[in-house]
Amino acid sequence: MLCRIALLSPPYSTLTYSCPAFFPESFWETGMRVAVPLGGGAVRIGVILALHTEKDGDFQIRELAFPMEEKSLLSADYILMIEQLAKKQFVSTGRILGNVLPSNLKTTKNIRLRVFQDTQKPKIHKIREIPKLSQEEKQSLANAFLENKAQILEMAEDTSLTERICLLAEPPWNIRANANKQREILDFLADNGSMVRNAFQKKFPDHGQALNTLIKNAMVGITALEQEEKLNEEFLPPPMPRFTLNAKQNEIYQALSPYLDAENKESKTALLFGVTGSGKTALYLELAQKALQEKKSVLLLAPEVAIALKLRQDAMNRNMPVTLYHGYQSPKQKERTFKECAKSQNAHFIIGTRSALFLPLQNIGLIILDEEHDDSFKQDEGLSYHAKDIAWYRTHKNRGLFLMGSATPDIKSYYATEQNLYERFEMQERIGSASLPETELADISQTTQSFAPQTILALKDCINKGEQAVILLNRRGYAPLMFCVECKKTARCPNCDISLSYHKKREILSCHYCGYIRHVPSPCPECGNMHGIPIGDGTERIEEQITELFQNSGSFPPKVLRLDKDSTRREGKMEEILNAFAKQEAQILVGTQMLSKGHHFPNVTLAVILDADLGINFPDYKALERTFQLITQASGRAGRGDKKGRVIIQTRDTQNPFWQHILKGNYLTFYAQEISRRKKRSYPPFAKLALIRCSFPKEKAEARQIWENFSKEIKQKAAQTGIRATGSIPAPLALLQGRLRFQCFIRAENWNAVRTLYASCLPKQNILQNNDMRLSLDLDPTNML
Repeated sequence: MLCRIALLSPPYSTLTYSCPAFFPESFWETGMRVAVPLGGGAVRIGVILALHTEKDGDFQIRELAFPMEEKSLLSADYILMIEQLAKKQFVSTGRILGNVLPSNLKTTKNIRLRVFQDTQKPKIHKIREIPKLSQEEKQSLANAFLENKAQILEMAEDTSLTERICLLAEPPWNIRANANKQREILDFLADNGSMVRNAFQKKFPDHGQALNTLIKNAMVGITALEQEEKLNEEFLPPPMPRFTLNAKQNEIYQALSPYLDAENKESKTALLFGVTGSGKTALYLELAQKALQEKKSVLLLAPEVAIALKLRQDAMNRNMPVTLYHGYQSPKQKERTFKECAKSQNAHFIIGTRSALFLPLQNIGLIILDEEHDDSFKQDEGLSYHAKDIAWYRTHKNRGLFLMGSATPDIKSYYATEQNLYERFEMQERIGSASLPETELADISQTTQSFAPQTILALKDCINKGEQAVILLNRRGYAPLMFCVECKKTARCPNCDISLSYHKKREILSCHYCGYIRHVPSPCPECGNMHGIPIGDGTERIEEQITELFQNSGSFPPKVLRLDKDSTRREGKMEEILNAFAKQEAQILVGTQMLSKGHHFPNVTLAVILDADLGINFPDYKALERTFQLITQASGRAGRGDKKGRVIIQTRDTQNPFWQHILKGNYLTFYAQEISRRKKRSYPPFAKLALIRCSFPKEKAEARQIWENFSKEIKQKAAQTGIRATGSIPAPLALLQGRLRFQCFIRAENWNAVRTLYASCLPKQNILQNNDMRLSLDLDPTNML
């Protein structure tokens, strides 16, 4: 018996092995994990993709080492899904499996086989050592395994993999001026958030004493991963109260619930277009309850962990059995959930982020994507895929219901409903007495101040009434630029050639792409002078200005909270901020796009959008769509309770026709204009858009020549086949982390044409490796940078 096996680690090849004769042929199954020998004595984990009996060619075939389970972890349908995705993304099946399986399930390191012996102490064998055993010893192990006298032991828990180093103290930090290692640790945690202790030790191998000092001084702590979610839930806002579905919700429920019946034989895809506060979550949970009653599994996916935690809290408030799954959980926790889903025939209710889509669930009846427009559902780095594609495939194969929900649907999703590719349901009124807020523009073209006069008056009026306000500025830090008054140049990152942002509390200039830090004050690299001034506004500066604004007016300054990547580095800090604001312990919440996503604050009556023009002229065909979604979602935080809401949008161009769609809160007029523009310019959904990305070290001249030859060949062959290709163009962020970055856009009528073109021009893998080139094909890109 021969089998094709996909390796789960580099080089991710698919190799042919023979099955040991010690096991009956009926033992081996597609989807089973096995240990296989490679050159140099290495033993890796692979997954059986197919079994066959005929040898294809005259070559020697090695024998696989040992099975890693008694029954297949992955079903044949699951393997088929992975193979289809591999073909679509032009990567190997092993690479896909290596990305989606929990880390503990794809390694032989520290994995052992325990063999029970009559009246004797059990014998332990390392999986990596089994290929070196004699035939008699292998036969004995196989017999014991088949007779349930031997078992694969789970990996011994490495505490360094189940603990996180996290920041406890807010800047500025009280440490000695020459405590450089302590400052390095604090700066790294402030920029990157908490990290697993094992990874921390690898990055800072000689910082042990500095870490101990910071822990002793309560500036840094160690948290168990298993306890994080319990901690975070303590800080979540109160759960959504239970209530009976209103007439519109019930109408939609009655239309969709038949597709969850046990006897249903067809799949269904639908878009739920509901304004903010219309009760989409309640409908989600009612449908989930129905699916579970019919013994069908449910996946409810959110764009980020904080929203997933809130959804879980709402589900638990209804006494629904929920399992949480996301990328920040410990390897052990993810392994347990993955195995439970594979082995159990019971229905599961999983709430999580996009990675939960790859759980080997049985009998999937319902998959829901909340905030389906969010770019977080597309993974660009490493394995490239969109959650919508995987969700559609899985519900289609299981004859289930795939429901996407949003107040600002993706243009392509809405267009698909117009073309009757799937059905659209609408909820255009808020729950209860809540109504949509009134929206107005504030002209800041003639002022250098952060706030327009009408914004200041509105803020003061809101606070005086005992109400709350949210302020959105999608730019963190104190200021986006540090300008040298002597040489007239701005501080730039030496690795990325982009401006450094000033963070006042930490007194640093920071690159938001590679993490480069320069402390302030420091000499200007261009002229050596120390006369730098911060230019522009970030959330940190706005927080400071609001306090000054109320102090200067003579009234008591309100408490202000800030919600951005910088203020939420510490574990549980995001939930702590949201909970404090929900309890009205602060009157104003300043933040980046984080505060636009799904939060419910009944006492918020004012939403202010600062520098609203920021995203409109972005080098991206989706720039207007993203800006519309962001502002609409942020505006939706106001007026969700009994009080009327108000939204002020500050802009330097009040005459831009785009604002009329926002002012009227009219998605349909915006959609009509945007879909017309895309059709005229052959943008999605009227063409298939792909992006070839390339990067290499800036000193590699030969790599640049290889890319130029490749992109020229792409453009030439594209012209011959009626495909539009741009050839080589620098990426908007042309230098990141010391690597030059280039792109090539392709527009075609179908994906097969794009993949065929890419494959025909692709340089050999060894050429890419020798020149440290990273070349990738992104189908339907969401990030053009």
